[in-house]
Amino acid sequence: MHDLYAQFLEHVGLRSAIARDGEEGLKQARALQPAVIVLDLGLPKIDGCEVVRRLKADPKTSRIPVVVVSGHAQPEVKKQALEAGVAEFCVKPCPPATMVEIIRRHLR
Repeated sequence: MHDLYAQFLEHVGLRSAIARDGEEGLKQARALQPAVIVLDLGLPKIDGCEVVRRLKADPKTSRIPVVVVSGHAQPEVKKQALEAGVAEFCVKPCPPATMVEIIRRHLR
C-alpha cells in the first residue's frame, strides 16, 4: 500500500521516500527532514506510536507533522496516537486523493 501512495504522491508532484520499518523511518526523518510524515502504526522493529514519540522528542524532527494511516479504527488506538503527537489520524482504506488533500493541508 505504501508503494501505491508513493506513486500517487509523485504523480501529483510531491516527492516521497519509503521506510520499511520504524527504525529506518526515524533515520530517514532525521536525514531528510521531510515537510510531512505519513506513518502506519503497525511497523516492524519500532511501532508507529513509539516512532511518533521519538520524533516529537527530537528537536530536529519535533515540528514535522505526522499523519497516521492505520487499519486500527478503535477509539483507544486513535487516542493513543493523538496523545503521542500525530497531527491527523486516518483509518484505512484512505484513498490516495484524500491523502494528498491531508498532506497539502499540512504543507501550508
